[in-house]
Amino acid sequence: MKKIILTIYLLLVATTCPASVQQVCDEIPFQIRIIDPTEHNPIMKLPIVWPVVTLEGYTLFFDSSCVDNTILLVQNGVVVYSGVVSTTQQVTLPSTLSGEYELQLIRGNFCFYGYISL
Repeated sequence: MKKIILTIYLLLVATTCPASVQQVCDEIPFQIRIIDPTEHNPIMKLPIVWPVVTLEGYTLFFDSSCVDNTILLVQNGVVVYSGVVSTTQQVTLPSTLSGEYELQLIRGNFCFYGYISL
């Protein structure tokens, strides 16, 4: 009986929430590459913290591990936008940009990269 009541409650909540709450941001899947493989790095004892970045419209939202990281938008091998993730953990891209871009997040000697469409 409790399961039925819980299911009905969840259905009612899901159907009565405003659309803005139900909208889910698109999480960007990242790959990683080393920027300068000739640079000598000591063996890392901690795992690399993988960034979590979502895109909603022209706004990128970053997790706390991305603060002070450099971001680049690259199109056809040309950097068309660069910036730094501030403590607000979000960056609003210019609305004049459109098309497919490689989003690069530079953290030390690592470049996390994924693809976005604006």
